[in-house]
Amino acid sequence: MAGALVGGAFLSAFLQVLFDRIASSEVADFFRGRILSDGLLRKLKIALLSVNAVLEDAEEN
Repeated sequence: MAGALVGGAFLSAFLQVLFDRIASSEVADFFRGRILSDGLLRKLKIALLSVNAVLEDAEEN
């Protein structure tokens, strides 16, 4: 049980760093150069934030 909590906390922290990186202008510019639209990048960010919210909720329970 304790291992699962530590693993969940690690995953949540990892995802938070990932979200911060995705929000950076360098990453956005990279994806724009790869023909990804702003809309797709926004959808990706929303999906990852949703995953993070689910993980945080699971940690609390």
